Amino acid sequence: MLRTVTQVLKRRYCGKYLYTCNVFKPESNYSSQLLVLKKTNFVPLYCYGTKTMVSEENTLSYKVLEHIREVSEYITSQPQQEKQFPSSNVTDMKYAIEKTLLFIGHNPEVKVSEVLQLFSLYASSGLFVMQDIIANKALMKNVQNKVMSSIKSMNVQELRHLAVLVRELRYQKIGYLGSIRGSLANQCEVKAMESDFSEILQLFDILLLLYGNGVYKRKEYEEFVSLFETYSSSADPHELVQVLYYVGLGKKKRLSQEFIIDIIQKLEPKFRDLSFCDAGIALSGIFKSGVSLNRSTPLVQQTVQHLLKRMEDPRVMSDLDSYAFVSMIKVLRTAKYEDEEFFHTLREYICKNSQVPLTFQVIPHILAFYASNRIYDKELFSKLEKIALEFLKDQTSQVRIRDVSRLLWCFSHTGHDCHPQLYTLIEKCLSVIHLSQMTNDHHFSDSLLSLVICGHYAKDLIKNAFMPARITGLKGHQRSKQLSRLLTLYESLKIEAPGLIVEKPQLSQEELPVRTLSDEICHRPGLSKVMEGVRCINEILGANVLKLKFLLPSINYANLIVDFDNLKSVETMSSCDSFVERNHIKEQLSALEGRSNNLVAIEILEPHFLIRPSSDPIGIIRLKLRLLSKSGWDMKILSCSELEDCGNDTRAIAALLLDKVTKC
Repeated sequence: MLRTVTQVLKRRYCGKYLYTCNVFKPESNYSSQLLVLKKTNFVPLYCYGTKTMVSEENTLSYKVLEHIREVSEYITSQPQQEKQFPSSNVTDMKYAIEKTLLFIGHNPEVKVSEVLQLFSLYASSGLFVMQDIIANKALMKNVQNKVMSSIKSMNVQELRHLAVLVRELRYQKIGYLGSIRGSLANQCEVKAMESDFSEILQLFDILLLLYGNGVYKRKEYEEFVSLFETYSSSADPHELVQVLYYVGLGKKKRLSQEFIIDIIQKLEPKFRDLSFCDAGIALSGIFKSGVSLNRSTPLVQQTVQHLLKRMEDPRVMSDLDSYAFVSMIKVLRTAKYEDEEFFHTLREYICKNSQVPLTFQVIPHILAFYASNRIYDKELFSKLEKIALEFLKDQTSQVRIRDVSRLLWCFSHTGHDCHPQLYTLIEKCLSVIHLSQMTNDHHFSDSLLSLVICGHYAKDLIKNAFMPARITGLKGHQRSKQLSRLLTLYESLKIEAPGLIVEKPQLSQEELPVRTLSDEICHRPGLSKVMEGVRCINEILGANVLKLKFLLPSINYANLIVDFDNLKSVETMSSCDSFVERNHIKEQLSALEGRSNNLVAIEILEPHFLIRPSSDPIGIIRLKLRLLSKSGWDMKILSCSELEDCGNDTRAIAALLLDKVTKC
């Protein structure tokens, strides 16, 4: 029987998801039952990181760990029986718990089996440990000490059994259980120091049972990573897969890149023999560890073969298949894999196969694979947009903020013309963040800027983005680019939505990305070549008439402009042969004066600024051109193909620049 507890979670943020709903809690077996979510007027962004809000069994990371615990090839595989708990009525359970507590509390020698029995009773009954702590604090403290003492004498299987039982009670955020979990973790570390490699993997899995993906925040994590480095030389392929996945949980922290590369080299000879899911799990760890593979490496080529083989399989993909699919796409994207035949095959698989079960999390990664390679396929993007719309309309769907942000980036980056309903639904999703009063979610500012690039201004959300508390939350380590994006958003508002008034963030230069004109020239080969022509013209004129400048300070892509004030200082000389060229150039540039309020600029479109194979610019460049044109700038476009026609002839480049500037 269910009892209803209404919880309107408008101000609760839990890692990845946020939602507003009514929660129905079962009277018994509280921790193991799946919570039923009632539909509301909000688009639900489910937080599956906290067990009281949505069952952890919904998460893909949980399913990956369960796969590793169930498949016999893995050393951590366990029988299913350990998940079963005895059932009885509440009265009998309560009596049994009281009896066991008294026995443990007053017995000088406590057996491990008695401790396991106590926690098995708690886990199966759904009775709160907190109730017993309140009712008899002294007894419960004594029991806690006995339990923590008995942990030192447990073997690996007993430690694991207790960890499973404690996990069933972890919804209770109380120090009592926290101390027991800490003692379990410490004992796992102690045992690992004197264990072989297979047992080390089992002990680390116990830490995962206790702390989930947050295990990398624990001090024990560093010790286990060191042990992985020491013993992995003799590991078999599935053990290497486990190690890659485990170290990937650290998210680039405390990791040796050489160690990851060494594991990859050991795994390569056997990688093609792994199942599709296992290969995807390994690649997920590689991606999360921050190692970028070269597109020509054997592992990347074998990854492509895994994907091609899976796309030939008519069976519907499971959740783990989808997870592996995304992991492989991520690795290919970071490896800058650009094989046109593969892109075509993937396109056909998505567009022609109605049975592909794409989750909302998969869609942005497929789009990002194309968008990051500057490939825009209208049919593919339209189909994936349509599928995304269906997910957003369905109030039972799981939608992550980071996936919404990535989806918008792909559409804005490639210039895809989205359906207006998509913007409306995404605004509803982002409005959940508005209610949450979060101050440190960078996906929010990313999403708003992508919407602006698409030409859509979400007024209420933009006002929320410029709240002082939110701006303060974006400051700090690796957050400065978010502040820069807010400034870009502010510039866009001034030009395209002047009626939407917000206060400009008060930021110091130290809080923003450092990008000088010298940096621009070094990082942009085309711009470096243009500057040779600029120097030639300025030397002839005897003044810096053509200059490089950041026209929109928040967008770090410089333009070449004509400085008419400096042009006036250029003296017209006599018509002798040595000054004919100077007079001719000045005459051409002077003819521009007065046009467009003397705002004339050249945009150098390098290959990485263009959507292949068209001449359309990518999103941020398209936004910059749009804003500058609306601000009165007369924008001239110079492509790198035109520069290449000039070769290394500096005077030819100079002539090309003059032609671009003076052409009406």
